[in-house]
Parts: sequence; structure tokens; C-alpha cells
Amino acid sequence: DLFLLGQYKQQINKLNPIGTGGKTAEVYHTLLQDMWSNRRGTTNPQQLKSILANKSDLYSGFQQQDAQEFLSVLLDTLHEDLNQGDIKKTFVMPDGDGKCDED
Repeated sequence: DLFLLGQYKQQINKLNPIGTGGKTAEVYHTLLQDMWSNRRGTTNPQQLKSILANKSDLYSGFQQQDAQEFLSVLLDTLHEDLNQGDIKKTFVMPDGDGKCDED
């Protein structure tokens, strides 16, 4: 219901650098609407594939890929588009002795 009714729009996080700025969520919404409507007999997921190809090189070509891997990338990308958590800064943890490897 979140996507079919458009409720996802309030949860899009366009500032998340790991996400797609809501593009994946928007295209996924359109794809679901097309699949569940009675307007046409076929649905083309090309836009969704193109967005995921930008996130993972596995989908940049036309080779057959594992469905489980595709779903993993799709769900991860949707999660990042809708993630409402704060943007966290990354840092490198020193070794257990508190020294860098070069020391």
C-alpha cells in the first residue's frame, strides 16, 4: 500500500548520498501502478533496470542475472531512498592499540 497509494512520497530522503534522490521509489511506484492497473497488457521495467544499473554494474548490460541479487539491490536502493536517518559522517577507526597501520 505504501507505494500503490503514493504514501512513500512523504518519506523520500533526497539528501541521502547513498540513495538515488527518490528516483528508484518514483519509478517503482509507477511500475507497480502499471502492473496493478487494467490499462494495458504488458509492463516494461526498463526505467527501473536503468536506475539500478547506475547503482550496480551487474545490471549495466543485458546478461541474465540472479533474481535474488536483483531483489537485494532493489530493496537496498529503496531503503536508502526512504531512509529517514540522519546523514552520518564516516571515519576510520584506529587499530586496537590506537595507532595507525603506518606507525
